Amino acid sequence: MTSRRSLIDLLELRHLKHSDIPGRVAAMADAEVRRNISSLPALYDEGALTAYFTDVVEGRNPHRIELVLTRPDGETVAYNYLLGVDWANRTCEIGMITLPSYRFGFGLIAMLKTYEHAFGTLNMRSVLNEVYSGNEMMSTGATITDRAQVVASSAQFTEGQIRDTYFWTETRAEFPVRFGRYFAQRPAAPSAPETSGCSEGQDEIK
Repeated sequence: MTSRRSLIDLLELRHLKHSDIPGRVAAMADAEVRRNISSLPALYDEGALTAYFTDVVEGRNPHRIELVLTRPDGETVAYNYLLGVDWANRTCEIGMITLPSYRFGFGLIAMLKTYEHAFGTLNMRSVLNEVYSGNEMMSTGATITDRAQVVASSAQFTEGQIRDTYFWTETRAEFPVRFGRYFAQRPAAPSAPETSGCSEGQDEIK
């Protein structure tokens, strides 16, 4: 059986390209996906979403970063993103769409790869996670409630359901302590102080 550590090494996280945009837009129209993200994308048609992601790819939205997680053969596993990026304060929100066929077993890998990119490559200090009750990418409901620092009751309406929203911050200092065992080499602890910031599970157009 392939371990999570080897999957982290095997899977590639890269920036969204023009050729990825149709798949990215199609994923947001999938009911299996939309159960785990905010309802806001449903307000935009295919043309508007295509134009939005084209702006991101071509660098006209500096506060959003779109990423694609792929297998060695190039097949897409997940669409990951950082939004509300505050470059001055090194904070952001995190989100991801793990495709339904890869949801179980790959959701954690998608999250870890995105954290690694945010804290390592981009030198973010903190990442804000936002997850809705019933999120199928989290292993159990207890995973969400145990990590939550703030709970907004009945704050989200998605695919016909009213859901609670759970928020928590992951910092660059905490990341290697909590998740270092999944990596061949533990990320170095930072000396900079942490601030707050990012959002997993939402896909807002900002």
